[in-house]
Amino acid sequence: MTTYQVTAWCVVPHYTTFDVHAGNIAEALEKARNQAQEEYGDPCDGVKCDWDEFEVVSDNAGEQIRHLEPARRTENAAQELLDHLRTGVSLVQFLLATWDGGDLAGAVRALAQWHTDAGATIAQATDGQSEEDETRLAAIHLG
Repeated sequence: MTTYQVTAWCVVPHYTTFDVHAGNIAEALEKARNQAQEEYGDPCDGVKCDWDEFEVVSDNAGEQIRHLEPARRTENAAQELLDHLRTGVSLVQFLLATWDGGDLAGAVRALAQWHTDAGATIAQATDGQSEEDETRLAAIHLG
């Protein structure tokens, strides 16, 4: 069984390090997410932290994964999501304004591009990204 060293962070700039023993890096991440709930970070002074970012590295440094909890990914993407929403509202206003004689095809193309961009941001901010991460866990190697 491989030993993986884990570093976990929370929203406040606190961190903790600890080891978990696991058969693979996916199992190490799962164990780390559970064990972190019992860890008190530096300099938390004995106060529990909501750990939402994890880095797991094998003892021989052959495997590494960085994981953000879904709420943290969403928080990180909040400004970009708001910007996409504002763009979408503007595009709908433009589409409505051009309906009677403007460049309707151009407005629809702009709306289609916005849809693609906003969808990609949403996937990164939600579980759509985490599923992709989970399938790559075992394949991630340093170097």
